[in-house]
Amino acid sequence: MPNENVEYFRNQLKDSIMSNWTAARSKELSVILEDCKKHIADNLSITSNEKEEQLRYLNKAYEKVVEELVGCE
Repeated sequence: MPNENVEYFRNQLKDSIMSNWTAARSKELSVILEDCKKHIADNLSITSNEKEEQLRYLNKAYEKVVEELVGCE
């Protein structure tokens, strides 16, 4: 997963949401987030520093997607 950034993860989360609308059994966004975190953690081709960076990007992306879906609190 080279060159992942906040926008990359934001698009991944949004794509997952859109795919869920047509799926027989959809997943909650929080479950999709955990799946993404596990994928990053299990990735053997990147260093622990890169994993930490990608997790930060993923969390920022998640916050942005939630804000777009439900608005700011």
